[in-house]
Amino acid sequence: MKNEMNRFDELLEKWCEGTLLPFETRELDSLLLENPELRIRYTERMELHARLARLLGTSTDSPRSSSVETKLVDGSGHGVRSTQKGLYALMAAVAVCLVGIFIWQNRDGENFAARIIKKIDCEIESNRWENEQSDEIEAGRVITLSRGLLALEFACGATVAIEGPAEFQVVSADKGFLYFGKLSANTPARAQGFTIETPSCESVDLGTEFGVSVDEQGISETHVFNGEVLVYDRNQTDKSIANQLRLASNRASRINDSLSNATLFESRPKTFLRMDLPDAFIGMNNDFQINEKDKLVLWLDASKRVQTDDHLRIVSWGDLAVTDNRNEENAWQVDAAKRPYMILDAINGHAAVRFMGREHLVTEPLTTGDNFTVFVVGTMLPNQLRIGQQTPLLEFGSPRSFSLFRNQKNNLVSKVFGNWRAGKQLYSGWIALSEDVTEMPMVIGTVYNHQAGESKLIVNKELAGTADASIAAAIDKPRFIGCRFNGESGLVGDIAEIMVFDSALDDHRIDSISDWLLTKYSIAPGGFATNKDQNSISQ
Repeated sequence: MKNEMNRFDELLEKWCEGTLLPFETRELDSLLLENPELRIRYTERMELHARLARLLGTSTDSPRSSSVETKLVDGSGHGVRSTQKGLYALMAAVAVCLVGIFIWQNRDGENFAARIIKKIDCEIESNRWENEQSDEIEAGRVITLSRGLLALEFACGATVAIEGPAEFQVVSADKGFLYFGKLSANTPARAQGFTIETPSCESVDLGTEFGVSVDEQGISETHVFNGEVLVYDRNQTDKSIANQLRLASNRASRINDSLSNATLFESRPKTFLRMDLPDAFIGMNNDFQINEKDKLVLWLDASKRVQTDDHLRIVSWGDLAVTDNRNEENAWQVDAAKRPYMILDAINGHAAVRFMGREHLVTEPLTTGDNFTVFVVGTMLPNQLRIGQQTPLLEFGSPRSFSLFRNQKNNLVSKVFGNWRAGKQLYSGWIALSEDVTEMPMVIGTVYNHQAGESKLIVNKELAGTADASIAAAIDKPRFIGCRFNGESGLVGDIAEIMVFDSALDDHRIDSISDWLLTKYSIAPGGFATNKDQNSISQ
C-alpha cells in the first residue's frame, strides 16, 4: 500500500510538472478508481491546495499560461515553490477523468475490456463446453487457445494476435497477461502504454508493434518490431528508470527470473504471426484497372503482401481486393508443418507459392453467389497420382462447391459438385483438357453462369470448352488453396496469382484480363486441346 501511495504522489507531481505520459494518465485514473483511500487522499490534497490558493490570492489560470512562481517560507526558513496556479486545472482534469471512467463503465452494451475481431483456424477451449453469447470479453477472462490464431481488439485500441497453443488473460482495457505461448501486438498512438505482463516481466508499449513469448520454463522474450517498449521486472514495484529496460526497434530481451539477468539480442519478427500485413491495394495495379461492376472479392498475388516465417515458408497471403466488399479475406496457414514455400522466380522470373503435396492455405470466409469467375496463374509440377486421385489448385470450402483440380492423367479439370443422389454425387460445369499439362505455365479462367445455365473454361486465352451450369453454387465459406476442402489431396505445383469475382464476366472482360495476365507472366496464348464428352450432369 505504501508503494501505491508513493506512486500516486509521483503521478500527481508529474501531472503538475506537465511531464505525465498518456499511459501514466490512465494509471492515475485507475488508481483513483480502484482505491477509495487514494480518492480520500486526493480530496484532502485538493482541499489543502485550494485553501493555499485562496490565501495567496492565486488566479485560476492554466499552469501553462505563466512562468511566475510564488515562494513560501517553511519553518526552517527554506524556500518552497508553490504550483498553485495549476491546482484548479488539476482538480478539473482529474474530475473529468473520474467522470469519464464512470461513464465508460456504465455504458449499456459496451462494458467490456476487449473483443474478438478474427479467428484463424483456431480452437478456444471454452468454446468447446460453453455457449458464447458475443465476441466481447470482460476483464479477468482467461483464454486457452489450443491451436490457431486469435485476434483481439482491446478497448484502448491495441490489437493482439495470439498464437496457439497459448493461455492469455484479458486483465483490463489496456492490459493482458500471457501465461505461456506467443503473441504479437500493434498499438496506435491512442493506445500508448498498452501492457503485456508475463510471469517474469511487464512490456509497456510506447506506440509500437512488438511480440512477446513465454516458454514452458517461464522464460519471457520481448521483441520490438517498430517503435519502443519499456520492459519492467514484474517482481519490482519500483517503476523508476533504474528498474526498466528500454528496447528500440529491432531489439529484443530474454528474461528468466529478473531484469538484472536479462539477455539482449536482435529481434526476430518472422517468428511471430502478425495480423497487420502491408496495406491492401485499391484501384490500379500493374496497369490492371479494377471495375466495381466486376465484383472482385479475392485477389492474391505472390509478389505482394506475403508474410513468411524464418524458414521462408508462407504464414499468410494478403488479399488485395478491398473494393466492393471492403474486407480482407487473407489466406493463412498457422500449422508450421503445412506452410507452402515462397519461390521468388517460379514462373518466368515471377514469384509463386509452391505446394509439395502436404502444404496448403485457407482463406478467411468469403461469399460468392451462383455466378462467379475465377482466374488462376500456375504451373503443375511432376507428380504421380493414383487412379481417381484429384489434387485441387483451388476449391471452395464445401463438398458441394466449385473445384479446379488436376486428375490422375495430369489433365486440368473444372467442375461444380452438388448433392448426392442414389449413391452418386451430382455435378455440373465439368470441363477438362485432354493433354498432360505438367510444367506448362497457365493462365486459367473459369466462368460459371448459373443464371444463363453455362460454364466456360479458358486456358491461356483459348476457350477450352463449355458445359451446363445447372447447380446453384452460392457459398459463404473459406477457399482452400492447394488441397481439397477437408485439407487432403495436396497439390504439387506453383500458384502465382488468384482472382475471384462474384459475377460471371463477359467475353470482352475475360479477354482483357487474360491478355493482362499473359503479358505479366510472359506466357504464350493458346496451345491446348479439350475432352469432348463434357455435358453429363451426374458422375
